[in-house]
Amino acid sequence: AVPTDWQAQTPRIDLENSILATMSCGVGLVLQQDDQNRVFISRLIPGSPAALTRELCDDDVVIEIDGHSMIGVAPDLVVASLKGDKGSLVRMAVMRGDVLRTVYMVRGKARDSLVA
Repeated sequence: AVPTDWQAQTPRIDLENSILATMSCGVGLVLQQDDQNRVFISRLIPGSPAALTRELCDDDVVIEIDGHSMIGVAPDLVVASLKGDKGSLVRMAVMRGDVLRTVYMVRGKARDSLVA
């Protein structure tokens, strides 16, 4: 028998957030984590907003996104931080060697969930 309070026990799907999640856009980066738990760029997708800046390179370490530190943050959360509304601006600080660089990009459609 189905309990009378089954609706209260059934998790509800947040349709609005589900739709927004499928519409989120990134900047065209593939990220990985090294043995020191730093998240770094492993590949730039050709033609992507990140590649078109000509300011990012493979092995750049992600330090900050939109003013939020990404040091010690899991790669999937870094990816989530890079995603947002198509056409919105994102600011990313990366470390290349001893040089900190700040790059501004406009989000575009990401091809899959593994690409930020």
